[in-house]
Amino acid sequence: MSFNQKGEKKRILIVSTAYLPLIGGAELAVREITDRLGDNYDFSLICARLDSKLPSKERIGSVAIERVGFGSSFDKIILPFAVFLKAFREKRPDVLWVIMAVQGAFGALFFKIVRPKTKMLLTLQEGDPEELILKKIGIFYPLWRQIFRRADYIQVISRYLKNFAIRHGAVTTIEVIPNGVDFQKIKNTSVFKKFKAKKNEALIISTSRLAYKNGMDTLIEAMGILVADGHRDLRLAIAGSGPDESKLRDLAKRLKIESFVDFLGLIEPDDVASFLKAGDVFVRPSRAEGLGSSFLEAMAVGLPVIGTRVGGIPDFLEDQKTGLFCKVDDPKDLASKIKLLLSNKKLYENIALGGKNLVDSNYDWSNIAMRMKKIFDSMT
Repeated sequence: MSFNQKGEKKRILIVSTAYLPLIGGAELAVREITDRLGDNYDFSLICARLDSKLPSKERIGSVAIERVGFGSSFDKIILPFAVFLKAFREKRPDVLWVIMAVQGAFGALFFKIVRPKTKMLLTLQEGDPEELILKKIGIFYPLWRQIFRRADYIQVISRYLKNFAIRHGAVTTIEVIPNGVDFQKIKNTSVFKKFKAKKNEALIISTSRLAYKNGMDTLIEAMGILVADGHRDLRLAIAGSGPDESKLRDLAKRLKIESFVDFLGLIEPDDVASFLKAGDVFVRPSRAEGLGSSFLEAMAVGLPVIGTRVGGIPDFLEDQKTGLFCKVDDPKDLASKIKLLLSNKKLYENIALGGKNLVDSNYDWSNIAMRMKKIFDSMT
């Protein structure tokens, strides 16, 4: 247990745009870490409400949550001011833990300027293309850059994001601590019952938000090439939802492969490992990626993976050893890599084993939580 100078558990105020039950890699990471460190610290979290059905205050696991706003996207505009006020109400937290350099981070920055002795930990989980991030920041770039410059410590989930932080002004210590995998959950999970490929079908699967950056259009086009080449013993199952869903469904229809592609919608986090166990190959031809936690989950259940050489993916994907690389925006190349994996049993087994061993050794949430604990303790 970690105590401050007053003999109290150290107070860590987490600043995030959203939190559970709204799900993303950053939100799940906070949950996994705080669940394991709840006996050591007093965690509270402030975020935008975004959905009017969500309570303004509740506790999830080890975290006391306060959601601000009325349940719309306007809540993100309110968030920086609410963060600033909450930090004062809590009589200066021992650590401000800022999840991503987005809306709430500006409130943490303002508090840091007023109370410079307060320690600020910045965690970067950004997965959008850098040009899109900068476009959103626009004229606020000089102020946004101060978030990186004023942070006392920066934790990033990939080497790509470490370089990103340096490019935008970081001068403090930057440590790469990736997201992880819950091996106990995987061990206790059976094969997904709600979906099953037909006998003798090879099942290609992907878990992904259906957004342009994740390249699901490239995957569907690759599936079209494979089917047109006579590989009618394949099936593609995509778990996820997002703004591009209707476009992707239309693409499958236009290519006349709708009977070979299943859009399963959102799958509950507890069912993801079960879904992955039903597959034969995991594919996500991303255009941008902060790390790629979905790949790690697939590798942990023993699936060979195919991905692109972008963002944080090269941190864990070594071509021909822990996965296969395909070219960005190249469905023909992706189709050839899928065919290679499914036709070469030795390569398939070697990649599946290599990926699983890598994840087993380096991506356990319990070990990652202990590394985060060292950071928290070093800052107070």
